[in-house]
Amino acid sequence: MKLAIYNNTSFGAKYVDKTHIQKYNQEDGKYHEAEASFVMLDPYIDEDKATFHDLIRKWTDADLTYMIYDNFLKKCDARYYATTIQNEGFKNLAPEKILSVCEFTENENNGGKIEYIEGNPDIINNPYSEYKAVGTSMIKPLKNKYKKINLVSVPSEKAVNFYKRNGFKQYPDHNLKFYWEA
Repeated sequence: MKLAIYNNTSFGAKYVDKTHIQKYNQEDGKYHEAEASFVMLDPYIDEDKATFHDLIRKWTDADLTYMIYDNFLKKCDARYYATTIQNEGFKNLAPEKILSVCEFTENENNGGKIEYIEGNPDIINNPYSEYKAVGTSMIKPLKNKYKKINLVSVPSEKAVNFYKRNGFKQYPDHNLKFYWEA
């Protein structure tokens, strides 16, 4: 039996939890921990659709975001999360403040699968970006929320190393399949 995911009255992205990123401090020239917001977008809410539409126009080098957006519009049976430096006013989530997005399919055992995850390409492709750890800012709240997470990585050494750094283990029979358990 499928349960309705978006059964609450909502007027935009819903705050789920806090998360952390690394933010550059110009005074001391170092990165320091800073708070960000972990939110869920609702495919039935026009403001969230508009935010996602604007996001894919801004993230032109983010191929996975197009796939997430396509599924979001189809209202697939998944949850759509974002991390953002915005800390209020989630009804009008600002695309320029979004750090990462994720499509996550839940299962009945308080776990699920990361279908797609992508960080803002202006951040992850820039070694001098104001922000770092935007992918980890998505992974940590998912690990707090779910007991087991599965995923299939893109064939990239950078992606594989990212998942390993975040505590995921590779399945022995497949070098791109990963899992994490609480």
